[in-house]
Amino acid sequence: MSAAIMARSDTLAAVEYQPIGQPADLEWDRFSAPHRRYLDMGEYRVFYLDIGEGPVTVLLHGFAASMYVWSLVARNLVAAGRRVVMIDLPGMGQSSMVPTEMDMGVDRQGDRIAEILRRIGLSDVDLAGISMGGAISLHMALNHKELFRSVTVVTAAAYKVPGDLARAALKAPYLGVPVSWILGKWTARATIRRIVYDRASATEHFLGEYCRAFDKPGYRQFVRRLMREFDNPRAMAMGERYHEIDLPTMIVWGRHDPLVPPAFADRLHASIPESRLEWIEDCGHVPPREHPDHLTDLLHDFWASLKGEGKEA
Repeated sequence: MSAAIMARSDTLAAVEYQPIGQPADLEWDRFSAPHRRYLDMGEYRVFYLDIGEGPVTVLLHGFAASMYVWSLVARNLVAAGRRVVMIDLPGMGQSSMVPTEMDMGVDRQGDRIAEILRRIGLSDVDLAGISMGGAISLHMALNHKELFRSVTVVTAAAYKVPGDLARAALKAPYLGVPVSWILGKWTARATIRRIVYDRASATEHFLGEYCRAFDKPGYRQFVRRLMREFDNPRAMAMGERYHEIDLPTMIVWGRHDPLVPPAFADRLHASIPESRLEWIEDCGHVPPREHPDHLTDLLHDFWASLKGEGKEA
């Protein structure tokens, strides 16, 4: 049996589930319950799901979000015969808070996720990440490529995202607590509604699950710090190395993404040799929620092409 489909270690699931916030999607809560895991990383604890059997897919979420953004795609993949590992990035979702001195640049986050995957015992992974998780995925494709078979990035924050005055204000360290205060559930809900193409896709389940982490003490301050650090100049310098990526790479973008410019898709496609670029029409920044079935089909087609076989089941 390959490491990609090796058995789980019971020791990783030894800690009893301790939910943060109230679940908004009870069906997902029931579906995911048997597959919950924690991994003790010393200074913090990572929450993840390990579902299904077969070739391994690892799914990474974006800025201040959680694995729930991938829930519809994950269920599709498991039904099609894949093992899906979904991680709440350190500090986010149901994972514990992290030390205040921990560097949250996407490059450092990528190093931590690579270590988490090694601790779980994964290799030959098909990696997929959205938004900030896409930038983390690109870093790992450059610096931890031995773990992966392929990488898919979805509306990835691959380059410095142009910011408006509000974003600059939220990142300013001297503004302190008043700014952190507005980074709450109301702001998160309003942001999600703004970045999808069709607001109907911003369901109460999605909004409620996105906001659960705000029940963690200190989370608003953490989000402000994350906003200030994730795309720092050192981390974004990796954009000068994208031409070195030699893993099979698929780039997926919503045609109407209002957050990360669609022009980034063409730029990234031109930078990564033999990469594949796919556009999703009538779609904003969150394809896994806006068009989960279409995105699932794109993933299956891409992975099947790596094997020179027909479409995956």
